[in-house]
Amino acid sequence: DPDNRRMMRFDGWSEAEAQTKEIVEKLTELRRNRLSLIYGDTEILHVNDQTLAIARSYFGELTVVVFNKGGEEQTVRLHLPERFLGQDLRAQFGASLEGSYKEWSVTLPPNSFELLTN
Repeated sequence: DPDNRRMMRFDGWSEAEAQTKEIVEKLTELRRNRLSLIYGDTEILHVNDQTLAIARSYFGELTVVVFNKGGEEQTVRLHLPERFLGQDLRAQFGASLEGSYKEWSVTLPPNSFELLTN
């Protein structure tokens, strides 16, 4: 297929392409700097037909990855593992995050994801 040999473009991106690049850069930085994403144990916190939440933990570091594969906004309620009760979580990609101590909820737009970190 000769069409798969086009030269890569490094500028002149559309807004969507530039946004995708920013997301990939941030994901790469998180993956490189968060030991829980490299070596951590994995626990499923929530799963249904449209959403999935998994926790990756390594010693005291916690990263929760939440996916919404549905076509509508979804709010996912999370119950943290006991060893992480009382942790303060931050949304890395700007999703709406509410809660404290052991119960959190994150609201995701359609077809999106979020990483929550302590």
